[in-house]
Amino acid sequence: MESALKTEIIYWYLIKTSALNVFRNYKKSIMMVISLSLGITGLLLITSYVHRINHAVEVKTVFLDAKGHLAIIKKKSLQNLGTSFKKNLLKNEDLTAISSYLKTVPHVFYSKIITAEGFINSSSNTVGFFALGVEFSKIQSIFNNINVKLHIPDWVDRSEPFLKNIDLKNNPISITPFMKDNLKINLGDDIQIISQDVENSLAVIEAQVASTHTTGMELKDTAHLIGSYESISNLLQTDKMKYLAIFCKTSCDITKLQHKIQKLIDTNSLNLEVKTFEDKLWNPYYHGTRSFLYFVGGFFSLLVILSSGLAILSFNYLNFEERKNEIGLLRSIGYTKKQTLFYFVGESFLISSFSLACGLILGLNLVSYINSLQITFTPPGLSKEIFFQLETSGPSLLFICMLYLTFSVFISFFVALKHLKSELNALLNNCGV
Repeated sequence: MESALKTEIIYWYLIKTSALNVFRNYKKSIMMVISLSLGITGLLLITSYVHRINHAVEVKTVFLDAKGHLAIIKKKSLQNLGTSFKKNLLKNEDLTAISSYLKTVPHVFYSKIITAEGFINSSSNTVGFFALGVEFSKIQSIFNNINVKLHIPDWVDRSEPFLKNIDLKNNPISITPFMKDNLKINLGDDIQIISQDVENSLAVIEAQVASTHTTGMELKDTAHLIGSYESISNLLQTDKMKYLAIFCKTSCDITKLQHKIQKLIDTNSLNLEVKTFEDKLWNPYYHGTRSFLYFVGGFFSLLVILSSGLAILSFNYLNFEERKNEIGLLRSIGYTKKQTLFYFVGESFLISSFSLACGLILGLNLVSYINSLQITFTPPGLSKEIFFQLETSGPSLLFICMLYLTFSVFISFFVALKHLKSELNALLNNCGV
């Protein structure tokens, strides 16, 4: 008991002495704090930018592209793109059990989705289109979702009413301003939609241009059309759908929901499969953008981490070289290698912790300041200028904290252990004994 108490007192004394040494060598400590703080700030800015763009592309994929957080499609339809469009369509009766289950899942809604392509003909001109047919009752919940307004309000234009308070009998559609200008028409005008139905026969329906919208993507804005599922199904002469898109109203465990639905599909022996919005084949644009983003962000983060690591290594190495006398004295008066190691590593840990706090405060204030500047730029592929915004996240901040503290302690431990391997006689020689 007495021995344990004595050991505890020694360690408390070592902690106190480590803290005093930080202030005693304040010039070195300040330089170290500045160096590490700038590294932490840089890493925070990089991760904030990556998180912002990744979140924006996720919202675009899930809602603006109507891919959903999950999608139920015909099994192997993505591997068999050369087969006819008709063969990859889903029957309503195949989804009865799944629809019944989804109605019991809170904070989830779903919509039948069908796609078509062809031409829009007005009295003045003809343009090509790619159409998304969505259940009319779900259009506002998807394309005007709160996530779109919160995370990418600058990507899309929602200044005009979007397929709202209109008569379904007129087959209302929404087209992009680019298409509207090319067709030389006004809102409320009637146009013809021309396509091939599922039997590869020519199909034509009359429709009314009820609103305009933007997609945020320059190429898509040249030919994007949104209509009701009923109108596009009527055009294709089918009662089937291309896929069933499932959306989470709030954050949910997508993987867990995917496994439950797939299990239900397998139980009912349905020729279907469930894909998440992150799937490479289902959403190649999102997957490719995220992979590139993570690669670039990871590369620059690695440079920052290595620079900070070299600063920590240099500081600790020079610190130990200059304080060999102190190590020799500590060992000579009875401190064990373990206690001496704790003494020096504790000192480094205190400096790193203070640097981390300073770096996070500086970084978070910089994020707020940069966002307040409302800097605009036009990224490749986007149809308009967007704000250069940064978005922090709890997991990212926790990752930075754990990474830096672990990295700092490991390097300090490695350098201290190397010097403590010296024989006691050699250490005593350094202090003139």
